[in-house]
Order: sequence, then structure tokens, then C-alpha cells
Amino acid sequence: MDFCQFERRVLDQARDERNPLLERVKFLGILGRNLDEFVMVRGRQWMASPSAKRLTRKTHALLRDGYRVLQRDLVPALAGAGIHLVDFASLTCEERADVDRRFTETALPFLTPVLSDATPLGDAPGPGLNFAVVIDDPQARLAIVRVPDRLAIADTDRAARTLSDPGGNLRLAP
Repeated sequence: MDFCQFERRVLDQARDERNPLLERVKFLGILGRNLDEFVMVRGRQWMASPSAKRLTRKTHALLRDGYRVLQRDLVPALAGAGIHLVDFASLTCEERADVDRRFTETALPFLTPVLSDATPLGDAPGPGLNFAVVIDDPQARLAIVRVPDRLAIADTDRAARTLSDPGGNLRLAP
């Protein structure tokens, strides 16, 4: 069984309504991680292969299908189970203040730039939640801020806003 066939089976588990809902979400996360790892580890070798176009089409189809499963199946099912994915902008003032407080107390202390344009590219972080930020520093103009995997941050908008202006000297890179 080749890589794409295996990942198609993982996606099928995310679609399968016989599986518990959170297990289906987990399978979709596994698909995403596996695709990230495949591209990161084998990307250069893969692009040089004679079957690169076919592999590209297959992986793009997997990503597209995974997104459809998320939007059409899992998000509505999660909402039906009382788990709602909402935009920060749709929260009330009180809810926003609560998210801000929690983010500031639990996540912000762990966010540290791990790479700048003054750092060798080999030190770049791997797959995960990373932000590229432009900084006001004559030694470096760009920094990568890695969000540690152990932090469960679903509010990337809040993270981006915090990174963009914690003291008036950072802004989100375009």
C-alpha cells in the first residue's frame, strides 16, 4: 500500500460515523500531521521523482477532501454535541476578555522567537503552529515564533493579535 492509499484509509476513518466523534476528529488530525511530515521529510526527494505530479495531485486531493470532511461533517457534528468553533470577532466583550486573560496567563509566557533572519535556516521549527513576525531590530527583520505543542491554543487570531503588538514593536508579517 502506498502512502496516499494509507492516508486515504485514515481519512475514511474520519468520515466513518460509526467511530466516536472525537476519534473522527483525531483521525483528521493524524492525516494532517502525516501529510506535513511527508512533505517536510520527503519533499525534496518527492519533487525530484518522475511521479511528482501524480503525488502532488493525490496529496492535494487528500487535503481538499480532509477540509471537506472537517467543514461538512465534523464541524456540524461537533456543534450538535455542544462543541462550537467560533471566530474571536463573534464573542461578546466578556468572552473576549476571558479569552485574552487565559491566553495571557497560559500561553503568552511560553511564546519565544526561535528563528530570525540572523539565524541559520537549519534551525527552523518543524511542523506545528508558527507565526512569522517582522521585528524592529537592526540585526534581524523577521522572527519565527513557535507555539509549543503542549499548549492547546485554538484561538490563533488572539495569538496573532498579541504577537502583532505586545509592546508596540511587533507586527504580523504579511
